[in-house]
Amino acid sequence: MGRGAGGDGLVEAEVSAFGRLESLVIDPSLLRAGTTAIAEYVVEAVRAAQDDERTRRAETLGAAAPDTAALARQLERVSEEAFRGFDRMISDLDAATRRIDRR
Repeated sequence: MGRGAGGDGLVEAEVSAFGRLESLVIDPSLLRAGTTAIAEYVVEAVRAAQDDERTRRAETLGAAAPDTAALARQLERVSEEAFRGFDRMISDLDAATRRIDRR
């Protein structure tokens, strides 16, 4: 859960896990400010709530947070191995086809 405010606290937002907006409270006094100001403050509050949620999630995960660079390297290695395996399989099928054609 993350919480954030915009417009010096005139707008408050709350998001659940991964930033889904759960609640939005707009101080009635802000209604006189106009839609442009309200929109800016809503965006500010929601972004602050999302940042808060991400920070809390990262703190909760701590060392368990995934190392995306390591995952990318591992995915690259798996992809290369799969390519080599498919290449060998195609080569074996080609050789088998040639043997069958010779008969």
